[in-house]
Amino acid sequence: SGTPDLPIVALNPALAAKLSGRILLQVQGKGEAWYIYPKTKQRHYLGRPADAFAIMRSLGLGITNADLAKIPVADSKASLMSQLSTRLSGQILLQVESKGEAWYINPLTGKRHYLGRPSDAFAIMRSLGLGITNSDLAKIGSAK
Repeated sequence: SGTPDLPIVALNPALAAKLSGRILLQVQGKGEAWYIYPKTKQRHYLGRPADAFAIMRSLGLGITNADLAKIPVADSKASLMSQLSTRLSGQILLQVESKGEAWYINPLTGKRHYLGRPSDAFAIMRSLGLGITNSDLAKIGSAK
């Protein structure tokens, strides 16, 4: 399947809920990246940049330009999360009234990060990623 082998352990729904919407990096592997999809609390292996971009787009949620504008951009000085950014925390959003641009809502800040091209998206995912051990990663159900 192309995904790294993980130990067989009991699933931990509380851990999956705590890490919902986060990007995880396997610290005991080669830094493989995973995304915990907020709707299912399952992990998705991000693979190479093109694979990661395809997964992000397939899991994306459509949003209008007006609603997207209510979510602060990553480099803005806004310090409080809006109700909308709290509700969409950890989601990938697709600008349906534009060209389908993809954005990631960082669950820690409530701010949006533009995903751009596959290489840009992969760099953002890596910069926002949280290190996780193989045994903890294995406690989160896999989407495949």
